[in-house]
Amino acid sequence: MNQQELLTELGKIIDEAKTAVLITCSENCFPRGRWMTPAMLSEYPDRIFCFSMHGNTELAHIANNANVSWLFQNRSLKKVITVTGLARVIDNPALKTELMETLAEHLAIFWKANIEQMSFVVIETMITNAEYFLPDSGHRTTVEFTKGS
Repeated sequence: MNQQELLTELGKIIDEAKTAVLITCSENCFPRGRWMTPAMLSEYPDRIFCFSMHGNTELAHIANNANVSWLFQNRSLKKVITVTGLARVIDNPALKTELMETLAEHLAIFWKANIEQMSFVVIETMITNAEYFLPDSGHRTTVEFTKGS
């Protein structure tokens, strides 16, 4: 499996599941996972994007340690992709608009949980490594990503 094949599978899982778990590292070096609504944008195929609100814990974690992991699975649990990468927080109006157009219909919980806040940012994860796992067969494939791929 090459990078393009893995990214195609990842896109299919995101389209089907609509959610994934983002794992960051706390200031005390403890992993912390939370459900997010991720998206991929065609002009940045090696990146995963999601929204967060100013003041949320994951932003402090990323400021302290940019290394993150994502866990993706399809609904039948027959395909699992674990992604590791480097995250950064972006407050870019054009990117927010594009991402909002992509994710708007899937953000009901995000808006309910953050009803009193109006200021949000984008978390961008540049993929450095991904593992594609098929639990039924035990097959695992690891794909390394290079910067700018």
